[in-house]
Amino acid sequence: VMHSLRPRRTLRRLSLLRYFSSQPSKNVAVVLSGCGVYDGSEITEAVATLVHLSRHDCTVKAFAPLQPQMHTIDHTTGEEMKKDARNALVESARITRGAVEPLDMLDTYVEDFD
Repeated sequence: VMHSLRPRRTLRRLSLLRYFSSQPSKNVAVVLSGCGVYDGSEITEAVATLVHLSRHDCTVKAFAPLQPQMHTIDHTTGEEMKKDARNALVESARITRGAVEPLDMLDTYVEDFD
């Protein structure tokens, strides 16, 4: 007997799908701080979070501090780069492809989030 590798759609599964698809999307704030495992938000974790929220139809608004990063690390050597100052908000925009608000603005939007 040959079994299909695709999961069978049971009545319970279909009712759960219908339930979750009828729920309004959630508004979520994500706070980042720079870009990089040693000197900011860990990229894999941040992207995985954004993808997960997107798959669940959440509306995401990203925030980051509008200030210089405390440290900038050369990821090829692991050494701190003394002369290279980077802004945490600008670096966070690498992860979100530009859509980042200053963290100070979170208070303005706080009522918009679930």
